[in-house]
Amino acid sequence: MRGGQAADRAQGQRYPAGRCAAALEAGHRQTASFPEIRAAALAQLPADTGLDGELVVWEHGRLAFDRLLQRLARRGNGAMEGAGRWPAHYVVFDLVHEDATDLTGWPYERDRAALEALFAEGQLEAPLTLCQSTTAPTVVDRLV
Repeated sequence: MRGGQAADRAQGQRYPAGRCAAALEAGHRQTASFPEIRAAALAQLPADTGLDGELVVWEHGRLAFDRLLQRLARRGNGAMEGAGRWPAHYVVFDLVHEDATDLTGWPYERDRAALEALFAEGQLEAPLTLCQSTTAPTVVDRLV
Protein backbone atom coordinates (compact mmCIF):
# COMPACT_ATOMS: atom_id res chain seq x y z
CA MET A 1 0.00 0.00 0.00
CA ARG A 2 1.30 3.45 -0.91
CA GLY A 3 -0.50 6.63 0.13
CA GLY A 4 -3.93 5.03 0.60
CA GLN A 5 -3.58 3.06 -2.62
CA ALA A 6 -3.54 -0.66 -3.13
CA ALA A 7 -2.75 -2.86 -6.06
CA ASP A 8 -4.05 -6.38 -6.44
CA ARG A 9 -0.58 -7.92 -6.73
CA ALA A 10 -0.28 -11.42 -7.99
CA GLN A 11 1.82 -14.06 -6.32
CA GLY A 12 4.77 -13.93 -8.65
CA GLN A 13 8.44 -13.07 -8.84
CA ARG A 14 9.29 -9.39 -8.43
CA TYR A 15 11.32 -8.18 -11.37
CA PRO A 16 12.64 -4.70 -12.18
CA ALA A 17 12.43 -4.32 -15.94
CA GLY A 18 12.32 -1.84 -18.72
CA ARG A 19 14.00 -1.23 -22.00
CA CYS A 20 17.17 -0.14 -20.26
CA ALA A 21 17.16 -3.04 -17.79
CA ALA A 22 16.26 -5.64 -20.41
CA ALA A 23 19.06 -4.53 -22.69
CA LEU A 24 21.74 -4.04 -20.07
CA GLU A 25 20.97 -6.98 -17.81
CA ALA A 26 20.94 -9.66 -20.49
CA GLY A 27 23.03 -11.81 -18.16
CA HIS A 28 20.57 -11.44 -15.27
CA ARG A 29 19.04 -14.82 -14.42
CA GLN A 30 15.47 -13.64 -14.81
CA THR A 31 16.13 -11.95 -18.15
CA ALA A 32 17.69 -15.12 -19.55
CA SER A 33 14.78 -17.22 -18.30
CA PHE A 34 12.06 -15.00 -19.78
CA PRO A 35 13.09 -14.11 -23.33
CA GLU A 36 9.53 -13.14 -24.24
CA ILE A 37 9.51 -10.44 -21.55
CA ARG A 38 12.87 -9.08 -22.68
CA ALA A 39 11.72 -9.03 -26.31
CA ALA A 40 8.49 -7.22 -25.41
CA ALA A 41 10.34 -4.64 -23.30
CA LEU A 42 12.82 -3.92 -26.10
CA ALA A 43 10.09 -3.75 -28.74
CA GLN A 44 7.45 -1.78 -26.84
CA LEU A 45 9.11 0.50 -24.29
CA PRO A 46 10.74 3.83 -25.02
CA ALA A 47 14.47 4.03 -24.32
CA ASP A 48 15.45 4.72 -20.71
CA THR A 49 12.20 3.47 -19.21
CA GLY A 50 12.30 1.60 -15.91
CA LEU A 51 9.38 -0.42 -14.58
CA ASP A 52 8.73 -2.38 -11.41
CA GLY A 53 6.40 -5.34 -11.39
CA GLU A 54 6.03 -9.08 -11.03
CA LEU A 55 6.47 -11.95 -13.38
CA VAL A 56 3.55 -14.36 -13.36
CA VAL A 57 2.68 -17.56 -15.23
CA TRP A 58 -0.88 -18.72 -15.78
CA GLU A 59 -1.94 -22.31 -16.23
CA HIS A 60 -5.52 -23.56 -16.52
CA GLY A 61 -6.86 -20.09 -15.65
CA ARG A 62 -4.88 -19.84 -12.39
CA LEU A 63 -1.56 -18.44 -11.30
CA ALA A 64 1.04 -21.19 -11.42
CA PHE A 65 3.90 -20.28 -9.10
CA ASP A 66 5.51 -23.70 -9.58
CA ARG A 67 5.66 -23.12 -13.35
CA LEU A 68 7.22 -19.71 -12.71
CA LEU A 69 9.94 -21.38 -10.63
CA GLN A 70 10.50 -23.94 -13.39
CA ARG A 71 10.87 -21.10 -15.88
CA LEU A 72 13.50 -19.44 -13.67
CA ALA A 73 15.69 -22.54 -14.00
CA ARG A 74 15.65 -22.54 -17.82
CA ARG A 75 18.18 -20.89 -20.15
CA GLY A 76 18.77 -20.77 -23.91
CA ASN A 77 16.66 -23.26 -25.85
CA GLY A 78 15.05 -24.41 -22.61
CA ALA A 79 13.91 -20.85 -21.90
CA MET A 80 12.42 -20.58 -25.38
CA GLU A 81 10.62 -23.91 -24.90
CA GLY A 82 9.36 -22.74 -21.52
CA ALA A 83 8.06 -19.51 -23.07
CA GLY A 84 6.05 -21.59 -25.52
CA ARG A 85 4.66 -23.97 -22.90
CA TRP A 86 4.13 -21.56 -20.01
CA PRO A 87 4.22 -17.96 -21.28
CA ALA A 88 4.90 -15.34 -18.65
CA HIS A 89 3.31 -11.95 -18.15
CA TYR A 90 4.96 -8.94 -16.58
CA VAL A 91 2.40 -7.24 -14.33
CA VAL A 92 3.61 -3.65 -13.97
CA PHE A 93 2.70 -1.66 -10.87
CA ASP A 94 5.22 1.20 -10.94
CA LEU A 95 7.03 3.47 -13.37
CA VAL A 96 10.44 4.00 -11.78
CA HIS A 97 12.12 6.21 -14.36
CA GLU A 98 11.33 7.70 -17.74
CA ASP A 99 13.49 9.82 -20.03
CA ALA A 100 16.31 9.83 -17.44
CA THR A 101 13.93 11.21 -14.80
CA ASP A 102 13.73 9.41 -11.45
CA LEU A 103 10.03 9.10 -10.63
CA THR A 104 10.37 7.32 -7.29
CA GLY A 105 9.68 10.50 -5.31
CA TRP A 106 6.53 11.43 -7.22
CA PRO A 107 3.17 11.34 -5.44
CA TYR A 108 1.10 8.24 -6.21
CA GLU A 109 -1.49 10.04 -8.36
CA ARG A 110 1.15 11.61 -10.62
CA ASP A 111 3.16 8.39 -10.87
CA ARG A 112 0.10 6.27 -11.65
CA ALA A 113 -1.09 8.75 -14.29
CA ALA A 114 2.32 8.58 -15.98
CA LEU A 115 2.25 4.76 -15.90
CA GLU A 116 -1.27 4.62 -17.35
CA ALA A 117 -0.28 7.12 -20.06
CA LEU A 118 2.74 4.98 -20.95
CA PHE A 119 0.46 1.97 -21.46
CA ALA A 120 -2.21 3.93 -23.36
CA GLU A 121 0.00 6.10 -25.57
CA GLY A 122 2.57 3.39 -26.19
CA GLN A 123 -0.19 0.88 -26.86
CA LEU A 124 1.66 -1.61 -24.69
CA GLU A 125 0.30 -5.12 -24.90
CA ALA A 126 0.85 -8.61 -23.55
CA PRO A 127 3.03 -9.90 -22.14
CA LEU A 128 3.32 -6.44 -20.53
CA THR A 129 0.24 -5.95 -18.32
CA LEU A 130 -0.85 -2.96 -16.28
CA CYS A 131 -1.64 -3.91 -12.68
CA GLN A 132 -5.06 -2.88 -11.48
CA SER A 133 -4.91 -0.22 -8.81
CA THR A 134 -7.40 1.75 -6.74
CA THR A 135 -7.68 4.44 -4.12
CA ALA A 136 -11.31 3.51 -3.27
CA PRO A 137 -11.27 2.92 0.50
CA THR A 138 -13.60 -0.09 0.45
CA VAL A 139 -11.51 -1.83 -2.21
CA VAL A 140 -8.23 -0.88 -0.50
CA ASP A 141 -9.51 -2.39 2.77
CA ARG A 142 -10.37 -5.63 0.95
CA LEU A 143 -6.97 -5.90 -0.78
CA VAL A 144 -4.71 -5.19 2.21
